[in-house]
Amino acid sequence: MGKNARKPPKGMAINVGQRLNELLKQKHITQLELNRRIGRNGAAYHIIRQPSVQVHLLWDICIAVEHDLFADISNDLQTRFPQTTTAANQNNKTTIANLQHENEQLRTERDYLKKMIDLLEVVKK
Repeated sequence: MGKNARKPPKGMAINVGQRLNELLKQKHITQLELNRRIGRNGAAYHIIRQPSVQVHLLWDICIAVEHDLFADISNDLQTRFPQTTTAANQNNKTTIANLQHENEQLRTERDYLKKMIDLLEVVKK
């Protein structure tokens, strides 16, 4: 880190600047091109040397490089706070199970209605 570089936030495992630099290389986007896409001259040079980025700037960067850096940060937090993730996953699983049960009931109802229509057509003839 240079003498003007910020220290990473306490306990933050992901270095946003390094992650962004990796993405730029993977996607073959130059710093100049990133500057153009986010509308900030010279910003990319400084951003990739910082461990964190302001949210509004990170949003612009995500759009510019077409990658969700917020998800990268979230994944880091989920490993740190698995109980939150577990609770959310459990709620999702319950919702999915309820919807699957409702879906099965609707299928059964649909099948009965089809049989009734077939019977009515037979009686009509």
